[in-house]
Amino acid sequence: MSFGVFLLVAFVIVTIASFIWKYRGLIYFVGIVFLIWLFFKYFFVTLIIILGLVIAYFIRRVQENERTSSEADKAKQAHQEDVNAWRKEQERKYGPNWYQANRDEQKAEANKAKNNQATKLIDYDRRWDSTDPYIILGVREVSSFSEIKNQYKFLSKKYHPDVATEANSDAIMKKINWA
Repeated sequence: MSFGVFLLVAFVIVTIASFIWKYRGLIYFVGIVFLIWLFFKYFFVTLIIILGLVIAYFIRRVQENERTSSEADKAKQAHQEDVNAWRKEQERKYGPNWYQANRDEQKAEANKAKNNQATKLIDYDRRWDSTDPYIILGVREVSSFSEIKNQYKFLSKKYHPDVATEANSDAIMKKINWA
């Protein structure tokens, strides 16, 4: 590039810069008007796109809720069919008053279990016959003091004569206290 061309380019740039500096308020105004025009032009386009996306989202949610509710209705109906089949089976077994018969049967089983538990002796395992306190308490010889103490408290609560319903709980409690 020759020096003359350089001077010409420099003159043009300086002239443009001075024009911009001289009329900078006008240029700012034109720039702001242009930006406002762009904003309004693309604002409405952006607004329409956002509204379209929001509407599509809610339509998808409604469709998903309908599908979920129809699946739940099918599951509820299947459960109701199972309940009805069970009720028919109970009526066939116990007659029309099946609910009371079923309750009576459950009460009888509960009373039977309660009576068996009240008269039942503890499974008398070998640890109650042992003379080793670690075996009686059910802990290892390397157990810490707190572990032994916790096991003692647990067994004391379980086999205390005032609490336990077993017949030989006082003999077991003596062994626990000795250990």
